[in-house]
Amino acid sequence: MTRDESKLYDVRILERNLRRGTLSRKDYEKYLKGLPDRASNASWTRVWEEPPEPADRLGLTEPETGAADAGAADDDDEDELASSGSASE
Repeated sequence: MTRDESKLYDVRILERNLRRGTLSRKDYEKYLKGLPDRASNASWTRVWEEPPEPADRLGLTEPETGAADAGAADDDDEDELASSGSASE
């Protein structure tokens, strides 16, 4: 049976190959040193970034002008009208 060299160094089974003696540490280190340097192909990404600013601090939402309070006052007026109308009937 022939060994597939790429499977010998596969990280998913590397520890097993080292433990069983299928691969020696010395051979593995030699293999690693023989790999080409691909650092220039790497792209870096920041994993831990600051959380985004809340939308209201960025001016993306409308400022509160008390519109909710004005709506509540309108409801009170309707209640007063309804109660005064029912009293006169």
